[in-house]
Amino acid sequence: MERAGAVAFASAVARMLAEAAPILDERQRRVLMGAGARQLGRGGIKLIAAATGASADTVGRGAAEVEAGLVADGRVRAKGAGRPAVQDKDPGVWPALEKLVDPVTRAIRCRRCGGRRSRR
Repeated sequence: MERAGAVAFASAVARMLAEAAPILDERQRRVLMGAGARQLGRGGIKLIAAATGASADTVGRGAAEVEAGLVADGRVRAKGAGRPAVQDKDPGVWPALEKLVDPVTRAIRCRRCGGRRSRR
């Protein structure tokens, strides 16, 4: 694709992303940018990244996902990504917190207990 056409295509992808941004999650945005970069061929990642304001690494990851084949598993991030729950990491954290909080000053509503706590 000639340079002017490639720039116009990259701008069109950026406008499309801006319009659809409210309903796209991060994976959908990444894959859409990657697909656009693959259509442009050589230099496409850099052009799409510049046009959309995204990182070239993000666009490259999206292009790699498209090339590897898309799997509709409902996940946005890779399995296992994210911070582990504190109680899984340290099972003694809740008992330690319970010791610190005086039963008299404890709130009536408690998320952990389903709001069934009462003051005494």
